[in-house]
Amino acid sequence: MKTDNPKEPEVARGLRLVKEYWLRTIQPFIKGRRLRGLDLFMAVSAHRRLEGARRKAEEWNRTEEGKSFPVPAEALAELEKEEFREPEELWRDDNLKPEALAAIAAPLMSKRPAELTPDEAVCSAHELLLAAGRYIGTLPEQKCGIAGAVADFETAFSSVSFTEILRSNDKDSGRLPLLPPVQDKRNEGVSGKSRLSLGAIKSAVRSFLAKRAPSQTQEEYERLEKQQEMLTEQGRVRILGDGKPLSYQEWQKSNQEAIDDCMKNNQISLEDLCTMRWERFKGHWDKQQLQAAKRKPPESKKPKTKLPKSAATSPITAGKRQK
Repeated sequence: MKTDNPKEPEVARGLRLVKEYWLRTIQPFIKGRRLRGLDLFMAVSAHRRLEGARRKAEEWNRTEEGKSFPVPAEALAELEKEEFREPEELWRDDNLKPEALAAIAAPLMSKRPAELTPDEAVCSAHELLLAAGRYIGTLPEQKCGIAGAVADFETAFSSVSFTEILRSNDKDSGRLPLLPPVQDKRNEGVSGKSRLSLGAIKSAVRSFLAKRAPSQTQEEYERLEKQQEMLTEQGRVRILGDGKPLSYQEWQKSNQEAIDDCMKNNQISLEDLCTMRWERFKGHWDKQQLQAAKRKPPESKKPKTKLPKSAATSPITAGKRQK
């Protein structure tokens, strides 16, 4: 739909973009599952982005401009469907017993020898029971209120190794891919051979952190520092730590040290990884939309009327009577 209002398409586009991100890179890998740890945090982060885009669209529709050019109601109603359901957490359940898990796991041990002696069968069953007990012990307790908020904060700033990212991208990992290729087609039935290599993951993280680093000039930095000092003197803000301001050179060095630390230890914070994953998808999506907009529709072929080469060749213009 064409409109003279440049804001409405952006709101609708934003909602469509996060829906595509969810349906292509999140929902196929968590459908029918309860999540924990990294998978849970990443899925919840994507779902909050989805909720935020819907909220912006609803707010837009209530404005005067939005009433003239609203985001279609069906676009908002789609978010009530099952595929957009909020991720569910896997937590410890007192009703879950190791014996029950071991009984379920036994038939799945297809790599076990077909024939076992009675002693071997009992030993195998005992190992499964112990493994089930250890697994239940790793499950987190359900947290609510402040405890849940603190846990989320700690998880956000936890580190994810590049090796763990690599393992999550395997087709048979049973995990939500933490950093899939932008053209990953595992959810379309194609084999997952297009996963990023360890070197590609490291390169992508380095590029993301370098672009994300603040690019202020020394003059801009010092001006912001003076504003901070004024607000501090007025008691409008509080400075944590020793309160000693960094020089421009020290500030630049600290930013570079943060990048170097990630590269040296081959890890990135989970919060940064969520942002990076989203921005890679958005960048690829924007590129596709731009390429589609540049494609011109094929021109319809119309029969051309043959005109005489010159006036002298036409009996009318030449002043000759037609026979």
